[in-house]
Amino acid sequence: MPRQIRGAPRSGFSTPPVVPRGALGSEIRRALCPVCGRHAGFRREVISGVVVARTNYWEFERDPNKAFGIVQTTTGRGTMSIGVPFSPEEDQDNFYPLVKHHLISAVQEWIAKGWLTEQELLGGAQPVAPGPRQRPVTPREHPPMPKVTPPTTEDVETAWEALKARIQGWGRPRPQDAARMLENFERVYHLDPGILQAPQDLIEDYKGVERSDFGDAEEYRDARADAWEEFTDALDEVEFDEDEEFDEDEE
Repeated sequence: MPRQIRGAPRSGFSTPPVVPRGALGSEIRRALCPVCGRHAGFRREVISGVVVARTNYWEFERDPNKAFGIVQTTTGRGTMSIGVPFSPEEDQDNFYPLVKHHLISAVQEWIAKGWLTEQELLGGAQPVAPGPRQRPVTPREHPPMPKVTPPTTEDVETAWEALKARIQGWGRPRPQDAARMLENFERVYHLDPGILQAPQDLIEDYKGVERSDFGDAEEYRDARADAWEEFTDALDEVEFDEDEEFDEDEE
């Protein structure tokens, strides 16, 4: 029996159809996600090293019941647990206002460029994909950018209560995480300098508690506990002026 030639199709199996690649200099087109900026076009399906099909990445069904986010836990050796969904109300890392900002900005951009109408946005008409030869919209044809209603004092206070409850509910001090969350909150809502200055200073005071400054470990632990408690108590003292105007980050 002659030896099977390497790479040749086995007896009894049909050879999959080969999808030819584009010639040198041919165009490869991809669409950009308006929210995250990632680009995708056609994906190749490969069997035994042979491209047998090309599928459009964007031909997928949206899941209207998907969660806002997922939580995973490391299980060792580079593996992760199955993701547990969480809602914006359970957001502990200030993801929600940032994701919301990027989503609103993407919608504003598409409206401004004429790629999306307010009627389509409100569900009054089915979106229609533009034809391949549609003339691009020039900057002079751009409609005015719609203004996003800035958050009210009540909105900011609600978000602050959620952030504060999260920090005060930690089982142990986490100064780095707390400092990051306060910084993000201050940036997203464009808070006036000084509103969060007191708790931010107390975080630095906590970090400044050194073991070498105490005679024994118990005094050191007590000093750290007192410093953290002073910081968490200061979160309750933060107040937002009713007359202050807030704005979401537009970067």
